[in-house]
Order: sequence, then C-alpha cells, then structure tokens
Amino acid sequence: MIIDTGHNEPPPPFISPPYDHVCDMLPPGATEEQIDLAMAHVIMGEMREPKTMKTVRKKMIYHWGRIARLAETHPDVFDAILSEYAERASEIS
Repeated sequence: MIIDTGHNEPPPPFISPPYDHVCDMLPPGATEEQIDLAMAHVIMGEMREPKTMKTVRKKMIYHWGRIARLAETHPDVFDAILSEYAERASEIS
C-alpha cells in the first residue's frame, strides 16, 4: 500500500553540523561553501585517528551529507576525501 502525501521529493540529506572550532577559524559570516571546505580538511584528519575501519566508516557516514555536497561544488575535494578513506582502509586492513 502506498500513501500519497503529495510530496514527491525525498527529504533533504542530513548535513552534519559544523564544529565550533572550524567556524571560529573562518571569517564572520562564512558561506556554507567555506564551511564545507574547512570541514573537509577536518573530516580527512578524523579518518587518520581511528584504529578500526568500523570507526572510520562511522565518521564517513556521519558526515556523508556534507561530503556528498562537495561532489557537486568541489569534486577535487570530494575525491581527496574518498582517497583518504581508501588509503586508511588499506593501512588498517
């Protein structure tokens, strides 16, 4: 059974909230794009910390909405995050 609610679009993806210390490093009134780029570097750094792939995956999944946005706005940064993930996977495995 399908219930038609009149909404044909999927809900927006979860975007992880930016970390306070990242926002503090940016100029006042930073754009979402600036926040995404700064957060990308933090996310890549976070992937280097865990000792298990389970934890690395959790970090990737938690930030996926923000990472996915980068695929459209900054594909090179998106690719760098995926490369960091792959590198970490090869180190841990």
